[in-house]
Amino acid sequence: MLNVMKSEFYKVLHRKCMYVFFLVFGLGGFLFNLVLKVLEAEDAPDFQGNEVLDGWIQIIVVLGWFIVYMIAQIVHSNESKTLVLKNSIAYGTNRTKIYLGRFFTEILSLVIAVAVVSVLVLAGSALFFGGVTFEGFKAYYASIGSMMVMWTAAISMAHALAMILNSNTLATVIYILYFALAADLLSLVQMALPDNGIVSFLRKYEIRTITLNSSTGNGFGDDWWKCFLVAAVYFVVFFVIGITVFRKREVK
Repeated sequence: MLNVMKSEFYKVLHRKCMYVFFLVFGLGGFLFNLVLKVLEAEDAPDFQGNEVLDGWIQIIVVLGWFIVYMIAQIVHSNESKTLVLKNSIAYGTNRTKIYLGRFFTEILSLVIAVAVVSVLVLAGSALFFGGVTFEGFKAYYASIGSMMVMWTAAISMAHALAMILNSNTLATVIYILYFALAADLLSLVQMALPDNGIVSFLRKYEIRTITLNSSTGNGFGDDWWKCFLVAAVYFVVFFVIGITVFRKREVK
């Protein structure tokens, strides 16, 4: 499996999309603080470093699901052109090792991406606004740490879709539509079936919904165990589905 991870990391390091990601989200996050500073100079409300970090936390909680998918796609993109997966299977590489190797590559890529982007965001906040206290840093990293647990579940879902579907476009559409519309669709179903306990349960514990409802700006507070349990269920369900189907499907 280590050989699979090495080959995947080699592939990731030689893809332009990885560097574009860091350019857009790393430097973008750093320079967005400059934009806020310019707005402040133009009679906008005065910002403080901790308030800026609070704003970043809110952005991360809402949009992080889609940024995470980009990390997964750095590993899976251009599969139809490079044929890395098909060739690996053709040469007799164990499918379970391939599935696990790619998954762990995505997780490590996510950790690296979060670390790099966070440093640049924090550096921009401290440089342009100052006043970032220890409590501000603590709250920021508590939220990042909590979200990493939830994002691991999202990576499990994204990875499963990419590995069991021959169309990367279809996998992308399913993932994006789920995180964009699932909560709203469940709300509509509950309006139609207000007394249905199953629908109420699914709506309450849908992963993006419980994350938004439980986020406090400093992790998940007393609801952290519920969020982590939901993440564990999502992780296990999609991981089992993904690896089971991938072992049997025809790779084109």
